[in-house]
Amino acid sequence: MRGIVFAEFLEILEETFPIEVADAIVPRAGLPSGGVCATERTYDHHDFVTLAKELSSVTGIPTAEVLRTFGRHLFARFAAAHPPFFKRVRSTFELLRRIDEIHSDVSGLYRDADLPRIDVTCPQPGQAEMICRSPRPFADLAEGLIIACADHCGEEIVVERSDVAGDQGSVCFTLTSRAWATV
Repeated sequence: MRGIVFAEFLEILEETFPIEVADAIVPRAGLPSGGVCATERTYDHHDFVTLAKELSSVTGIPTAEVLRTFGRHLFARFAAAHPPFFKRVRSTFELLRRIDEIHSDVSGLYRDADLPRIDVTCPQPGQAEMICRSPRPFADLAEGLIIACADHCGEEIVVERSDVAGDQGSVCFTLTSRAWATV
């Protein structure tokens, strides 16, 4: 996992909670890096999971909600840092269909990036299915990214999530536009 993700998590932690919270969770997590990370390095995703669980333990916020909230924050940071990918997008579904293109560009910048595989289909108007294949347990983070994407596009999207049968670590998100659901 790229250090930029860790740095963003620590930043939102410091912006959202009293400094005592950050001071409590980083040592409790026992990270090899001691909580100091270089944005250009790669770190074990288990360290990130440990940080999220420690934040949950200290604050009482469920780990799933910590990850969804972070996903929403991360989307905003991606949109601010890479405006060409986000400015011309007219819909959530359009942006989701472009994820592989975005991931291709990221892989070009960071040769060691281990990105999830994303497959998006639109089985009917107003609905998309996104299958996310990743060895990392970040479905909640992905859900936060999807919710923030819909917010960015000014759309109300219902997000349902299920495991993909026979495909360990894969999650299917079914997204339905509320505008289409009321037609």
